[in-house]
Amino acid sequence: MKTMKNRMIFPLFDTYGDETTVEFFTQEAMFEGWLRSEVALAKAQSEVGIIPAEAAKEIEESAKYEKLDITGFWDEVKNVGYPIVPLVKRLSQAAGDSGGYVHWGATTQDIMDTGIILQLKNAVHRLEELLVHTGDSCAVIIEKHANTPQAGRTHGQQAVPITFGMKVSVWLAEITRHLQRLQEMKSRLLVGQLFGAAGTLATLGGKSEQVRIRYCEILELNVPDGPWHVARDIVVEYANLQALISGTLKKMAREIADLARTEIKEVSEAKGKLRGASSTMPQKENPISSETIIGMTTINISLVSGLFQTLAPGHERATGEWQAEWDMVPMICVGTAGSLLLMNETLDSLAVDSEMMKNNLKKDHGLIMAESVMMKLTNKLGKQVAHEKMYDVCQRADQEDKELVDVLIKDRDVTRILSVADIKEACNPLHYIGEAVAISKRTVDSWNVLQKKYQLKS
Repeated sequence: MKTMKNRMIFPLFDTYGDETTVEFFTQEAMFEGWLRSEVALAKAQSEVGIIPAEAAKEIEESAKYEKLDITGFWDEVKNVGYPIVPLVKRLSQAAGDSGGYVHWGATTQDIMDTGIILQLKNAVHRLEELLVHTGDSCAVIIEKHANTPQAGRTHGQQAVPITFGMKVSVWLAEITRHLQRLQEMKSRLLVGQLFGAAGTLATLGGKSEQVRIRYCEILELNVPDGPWHVARDIVVEYANLQALISGTLKKMAREIADLARTEIKEVSEAKGKLRGASSTMPQKENPISSETIIGMTTINISLVSGLFQTLAPGHERATGEWQAEWDMVPMICVGTAGSLLLMNETLDSLAVDSEMMKNNLKKDHGLIMAESVMMKLTNKLGKQVAHEKMYDVCQRADQEDKELVDVLIKDRDVTRILSVADIKEACNPLHYIGEAVAISKRTVDSWNVLQKKYQLKS
């Protein structure tokens, strides 16, 4: 529960975690969420005549983090098990004669759940901001390289030509869906909690619903239909979205690292003195940003899988499952935001070597164009016969260490069907990229439509 800021306990997250998101989960931010909830409770109750208006005003004036003496606070938490009892004690003391009206009728989890949602509201906005930047960065690359031919690879081997823009459009399509999911889930996540000890809020009698509605209005949160003390799906849903985002970022980072390999060298991360340097090999420029993203997202996804275990608390209040959220949720938010921030920096400075992409298409004797030629032959020979013919031709080109186009031109079975010009055209990667350009355009268009719909800008 204590702040992660300035504590080198988690080297990767403390080094690369998004500082803006870290600020939402510091000790001060956590107290602020609780105190805002207590103030909203007092205000709502005063408006319906449960507590005096003067008491609500005094509570509000006293509910300032800097006014509270938190000496020994965490030792008391350790003894009680929860932080709200020592919080209420201190706030009651600060409020003087009005202290007796602090936390009137609420339960610990009402305040803590509402407090974390207030923190998550900030985290959601930051996540949205970072996602939009990621999508915009992808869109820029796509538009620049929609026509840049590149080897498509399946099972780690060259398959057929694609374009680099199309490859990145696959990333953008996922980012688009993640941003859409985030918009759709906001109303479910950003809700208040005020239902008392076991969910009935009997402490407030016939005015309970009225107080809850006003409580949520003051905090600018949605009003839930019922208690969610033991219905943690809304928290896990948000965490799961971050696992999905982390999975996409991990894939993107893996692709960048693979394409930066010495044997491929089609992209590279930003260069700089000693950036990605080895402690022993002077020549090394490791794809350190991609490596870090892979590491951080691995942690994020692992944490989220553990968080699913919090979905099954018993009866009306959890017996331990809830506590797991206290550390896991902030860590997931910080890790996901940090991964996005690092990916944005990587994409914005990514060097794309289009010439190397073209050169790599010529590797392996041009066999990457075998399917293209086969489809030309299919018109006359049928699919199976054409496939068998091209399989034999490819084997011959490989064994004789010759270019595919040269073997084809000398093959009488092929030249009876295709002219030399037809063969050369079929062996030209630029003439066999199918819908690559159209896919790139559609993906960017869909991204722009989503941004316009929700009025989002990076």
